[in-house]
Amino acid sequence: MWNKNLTKCLALALFASLLACKPKPAPTAESLNAEIKKIEAQFRETKMPDTALVRQYVVLARQLAALFPKDSLAPSRLIRAAEASNVIGQHEQAIELWAEMQRKYPVHERAADAAFMQAFVAENDLKDRKKAIELYQRFLQQYPKHPIADDAELLIENLRQGLTDQELIEQFKEKEQ
Repeated sequence: MWNKNLTKCLALALFASLLACKPKPAPTAESLNAEIKKIEAQFRETKMPDTALVRQYVVLARQLAALFPKDSLAPSRLIRAAEASNVIGQHEQAIELWAEMQRKYPVHERAADAAFMQAFVAENDLKDRKKAIELYQRFLQQYPKHPIADDAELLIENLRQGLTDQELIEQFKEKEQ
């Protein structure tokens, strides 16, 4: 025979598990932006963002852009997610986020910045010359009249020459004289 206390415990456990399985309501743009805003406040409180917070921010920013692509904050949230990822050393993820932002919002005022940053991080953080050249060339194809297009061309040339930073500095000094 069952003990009454055991039966009550089992019933309570079943009820608790049913409550835990209750589906979450679908997120709204407002709820996602509110969560993102809380994380941004936490970013401001620390000098170096916490890796777990950055991961959470990335998930929320991507979710906002996927579910609510017309939300006016979605592009800037993706850019901020890329910047935060880069700060914590997640350079590949940062490049992916800038690419996602640029792909989803090609006419946004910061789309060219996102394209350039992909190449810049590939060059300076990943030390991947081939990828950097490819990304700088893509930037130039998409934004040939951008104010930093000349800089991108110079960076490509320097990468092709394979010069170290010190050699570039010396070369620059020689040109000034």
